[in-house]
Amino acid sequence: MHGLFYECFHLDFDPQGRVEGFAVLSDCVTLQAFLIEQRKNSALSMHLFGD
Repeated sequence: MHGLFYECFHLDFDPQGRVEGFAVLSDCVTLQAFLIEQRKNSALSMHLFGD
């Protein structure tokens, strides 16, 4: 999980080492695959239920 987190996010830390911000990395293969799957499921749901 630790490796996956650093694959997908850039973290900004304050001087005490606490996370104060983050950015999602566009080249995160795992997150991109997840988002594609979510879009497919959303489109299928909209088609099945007429939304």
